[in-house]
Amino acid sequence: MNNELFKKLIESLSLTNIQPLKIEFERKGIFPTENSEINIGWKISYPNESFKIEQNFLKLYPMFEVDFIFNNEIIYSHKSIFTIILAINDIEIFSSIWKDESIQKFFKEKQLVKTLWPIVRQQVLDGLSRLSLPPIPLPWLF
Repeated sequence: MNNELFKKLIESLSLTNIQPLKIEFERKGIFPTENSEINIGWKISYPNESFKIEQNFLKLYPMFEVDFIFNNEIIYSHKSIFTIILAINDIEIFSSIWKDESIQKFFKEKQLVKTLWPIVRQQVLDGLSRLSLPPIPLPWLF
């Protein structure tokens, strides 16, 4: 991936709005005692090619899924779907760079993940709290 082109892509965009569209969480098993090892699995996806370019706006709808796993069983599951709206400041620059699949992939898998991760972390903590479960923070991303 070309870092200079990615920088130009970022400069051609302005973050306008981030809103959750759907938040689901579920307790699926018995939580272990304190100091037990719980594995955390997560992924981001874009169901149904969920991004659109409309009237100088890029609209994305990423979905985060987080599972807490103990003894090879999912004991807590969380799903969040967001709407992210970015204003396209320079449509010509944006359009020419957005065609590059490696830049588009990096933007979706790295830039948006780092942007949304603090929100997802808080939603997971809120979900745990609502189900009277102990707080387990998601890890930092590098």
